[in-house]
Amino acid sequence: QEAVRQLMQLQSGMMLVQIGGWLWSTFVKAIICSAVFRAVLEPNQSRGAFLRLGAQELWLTLLFLVVSVLAYIVAVIASIGVVLPALIVGLAGGAQGQGAMAGVLTGFGLGLVAVGVLIWLGLRLSLAAPMTFADRQFRLFESWSVTRGSAWRLLGVAVLCLLMVLAVELVVAGVVLGAIFAAGGPPAWLSDPVAVQAYFTQPPLELLGRLWPWLAGVGVVWTLIGSCLIAVFCAPWAVAYRDLTR
Repeated sequence: QEAVRQLMQLQSGMMLVQIGGWLWSTFVKAIICSAVFRAVLEPNQSRGAFLRLGAQELWLTLLFLVVSVLAYIVAVIASIGVVLPALIVGLAGGAQGQGAMAGVLTGFGLGLVAVGVLIWLGLRLSLAAPMTFADRQFRLFESWSVTRGSAWRLLGVAVLCLLMVLAVELVVAGVVLGAIFAAGGPPAWLSDPVAVQAYFTQPPLELLGRLWPWLAGVGVVWTLIGSCLIAVFCAPWAVAYRDLTR
């Protein structure tokens, strides 16, 4: 009970930190993404490695925040739209497992439909970020008219972006694992379940005190890697916007 109390106290104290971290990470992502957009859409503005802090970055930050909130709301609505009919069909199907099977099939089918609709909506609104940057105003649903008739081509862009990001992550994972085994492999106590359980049953504050240097180091490394991933992911959308609005 004492460990649970400490964990709840830590969680309540970290809530403001989490919100601040979300706002800060969104702001940093907007700055990096703006630099990538500037390199594609405004190549003559190359001073300072295309990095700026102005209206374009602030509008892009607002867009990312709004999109994050809307995406969460839409995901919740889509989940309800999938789970609720599946439960109704399952309960109406009767006993002997037929109802459960009907509910699972219904949920699976509705899930595929929901995923397809969400992907289509995402593609139709995918140029909101470069539009916001280029127009120096908040743009979201204005992307709908620009992407009309280009959904399949934009789907190809999205697939290529995901493949590039996956390739970068695999390379990083390979480097990290290689470094671990080059240093002698993971600590021996990780192979002992009793030692692992004893380590992670420490009071939360003590465990955090032991882990924070490692967490900070991972955070710094991931920030650098994340910046590269943002650049890889943002550039194709700027090119798509430039080509579709010529």
